[in-house]
Amino acid sequence: MDANDDPDEDHLTSYDVQLSIQESIEASKTVFYPERFVPLSNQNRKLVEAIQQGHILELQEYVKYKHALDEADEKGWFPLHEAVVQPIRQILEVVLDAVKRGSYDMVSALLKHNTSLDQPCVKRWSAMHEAAKQGRKDIIALLLNNGGNVHLKDGFGVTPLGVAAEYGHCDVLEHLIHKGGDVLALADDGASVLFEAAGGGNPDCISLLLEYGGSGNIPNRAGHLPIHRAAYEGHYLALKYLIPVTSKHAIQKSGLTPIHSAADGQNAQCLELLIENGFDVNSLLSDHISESYDDERKTALYFAVCNNDILCTEILLAAGADPNLDPLNCLLVAVRASNHEIVRLLLAHGANVNCYFMHVNDTRFPSAIQYALNDEVMLRLLLNNGYQVEMCFECMHGDIFGNSFVWSEIEEEVLPGWTSCVIKDNPRLLSLPGNLFMVPVTSPTAATWAALLLHLYLFHSSTLVGTSAELSLHCVTVGCLPLYEEQSS
Repeated sequence: MDANDDPDEDHLTSYDVQLSIQESIEASKTVFYPERFVPLSNQNRKLVEAIQQGHILELQEYVKYKHALDEADEKGWFPLHEAVVQPIRQILEVVLDAVKRGSYDMVSALLKHNTSLDQPCVKRWSAMHEAAKQGRKDIIALLLNNGGNVHLKDGFGVTPLGVAAEYGHCDVLEHLIHKGGDVLALADDGASVLFEAAGGGNPDCISLLLEYGGSGNIPNRAGHLPIHRAAYEGHYLALKYLIPVTSKHAIQKSGLTPIHSAADGQNAQCLELLIENGFDVNSLLSDHISESYDDERKTALYFAVCNNDILCTEILLAAGADPNLDPLNCLLVAVRASNHEIVRLLLAHGANVNCYFMHVNDTRFPSAIQYALNDEVMLRLLLNNGYQVEMCFECMHGDIFGNSFVWSEIEEEVLPGWTSCVIKDNPRLLSLPGNLFMVPVTSPTAATWAALLLHLYLFHSSTLVGTSAELSLHCVTVGCLPLYEEQSS
């Protein structure tokens, strides 16, 4: 490249070429496809000009020309697009109202020409469903007055009543109920109208449905109640309505509590509300739900820890949640995720720092340390809270000196285990034959953490430091690895 060339000039030249090509393409479209661009009417031009200049009085006059609202410019923009991008809110409201009135007139015109009211699309979504979704009470009334079916179901078995409840249109919901809509109708998945309203979160819709006979004790086919849906979605006000109308028996029969749902959805405010209303933070998932998870989780606390949700974890522990109830201890999950704050919270509230798992590792090497070897802060945190680090130097298979450490069958049975979906174990620490248990710490890659581990062990151990006049520890170095050997004084 010539030193005198200007890169900025090259960039501008490239841009000019691209712009020229684009203009040429647009011009060719106009020449070869003139029917694509219908000349705009005078009313449309005046309408767009009023929108762009923010002249509200003039705009109110020009929106009376319905055809002007349906004309698009060369960019494909309708007047509504122009109204959206300008900063004056009232301008947008005027145009939206005009468009809505235009929709009503269009529906009315179609009905006059004997259009089928209940004609669905491929997914069985009808005009009644769409009007309910958009909250168009006027069009709903028009459709019903012309023979529309209030019980019509879409491809998922949802009625217009369920759609209005889901999208929180209380006025449409009430109108449909007055016209014979079934409050107790169920979708194909067993979801009630109240369940849909709980997902939408509008407390007025929930109050209205309860007033007209809706029940909070009807589960869907998955066993979930409206209270579970509201707690998971984080709809605080909806949850306040549903708590007193949901029976404890229905919740128990479902197999999970709203506490689980709120923790799973990471909704701290809903979690606090449920705790204030007496829900047990130590309730366990039923077996059939627990077994659907690879880790066989049981508690709401486990959901919070898995989500790395510090706030929900803190709320549950403060309310008395036991961190040692799950088959896979919550502490091990937090250590594996390197979440120091959650580990501190769990240890402060009684988590078993010496918990083991045996499903993937049949040695006595401490479980949590395997997932903290590259984290000095985590190692110190565990050791400072009573971790039995001497277990790192014992093995049920034996050691190189011929000593064996065999666990009893009873001890092996009561030790819970990890599952492969949660922990991807270091293969160096898993498949260790016989007396090769300590071999991994002799590799160069393990030297750093092994040295640190031994140093921390000596610092914390009361069994090796200063307890015997006959025992002194001397450090020798093999490569980068410090080994400790016993020598008589």
